[in-house]
Amino acid sequence: MNLKIRKEKLVYKPVIEQYDHLLAFSPKKKFPFPVSWEELYSLFPRLLCYKGVILSPHDLVLCLQESHYQSCLIPLQKNTCRYEITEDLRLELSQIMAHDQLWYSVCIEGLSITQVRECANLMIPQKGELMGYAEFLNKHGHN
Repeated sequence: MNLKIRKEKLVYKPVIEQYDHLLAFSPKKKFPFPVSWEELYSLFPRLLCYKGVILSPHDLVLCLQESHYQSCLIPLQKNTCRYEITEDLRLELSQIMAHDQLWYSVCIEGLSITQVRECANLMIPQKGELMGYAEFLNKHGHN
């Protein structure tokens, strides 16, 4: 799942389709802390045993782990620059720092799979890896 904690809110970006290395998302859903069990039930149905209020991101991780979800907080710093390529196509360049390691990422966003694919084909990474953000954090975010 693509979950982030930003400004004391749980932010969820649902993946609605994955094709090759392209991901399609529906609009973000934001849940400010404290958050009730009822608000999160649609994301985490195994939280049935926990029907209280979740006060913080740390409490959420503990509740998820107690409910047998694999979860952890990965602290990181991300600096991002966004560029409009066309009205419907955007380039995002990021510098990500986690666990004293530095990575750079390139993301192409748009509504047209054809435009996104054409733009991506212009960028051939020499040492890069092609993956989604959640996959990247799962692979590189743990020490």
